[in-house]
Amino acid sequence: RGHEVILYEKTDHLGGNLVYAGATLYKHHILELVEWFKTEMNNNGVQVVMKHEMTAGELEDQNADVVFIASGSKARPFHIPGTEKDHVFYAHEVYYDQEKLGDKVTVIGGGQIGMETAIWMAKLGKQVSVVEFTDQIMGGTKNTPIGDIEMAHLYTDYYDIHMYMNTKASKITENSVEIEGVKDGSKEEIPADTVLIAVGYEPVNDIY
Repeated sequence: RGHEVILYEKTDHLGGNLVYAGATLYKHHILELVEWFKTEMNNNGVQVVMKHEMTAGELEDQNADVVFIASGSKARPFHIPGTEKDHVFYAHEVYYDQEKLGDKVTVIGGGQIGMETAIWMAKLGKQVSVVEFTDQIMGGTKNTPIGDIEMAHLYTDYYDIHMYMNTKASKITENSVEIEGVKDGSKEEIPADTVLIAVGYEPVNDIY
């Protein structure tokens, strides 16, 4: 629209979490969207400054007419005994670093990210379990299109992904995840040499 635009990005790549979102299953087209944005910015003269984390003071010095804070989101912290262990990761951390993975993978969180990660792990030949606190995967139809949910169910059946619903993870050991039934308090242990945490995201709005 004719404005002079400068984009500051603190990492070495554009796209933020879209890069991870496009890494799995049927969402590779998201990566094409990122490339489209790059082309559009280049065609329209957007100045891009990489590896630069802005401060409030720097923003004031810019003397801009308008500042947009679009700093995205980060994985929501999850703390139970054992989350500090070397074989425990947030789901996005292994998307481009599969060497970290063992053969028995337990995913904590059966939301959209958790289910997509679990299916991806199963496609890689891993033995996969999912621990979900509620009785619905992917947040149910209020959060996710019914077609995506049905497809996830088909995948879990096809790849024999073990689903633990109405269940919470209580402790991570060197080779297992201890779980507890939300309603009946029943306890069980899932063998796991890799644990992936997928309990959602929260906004990064510190600079705002």
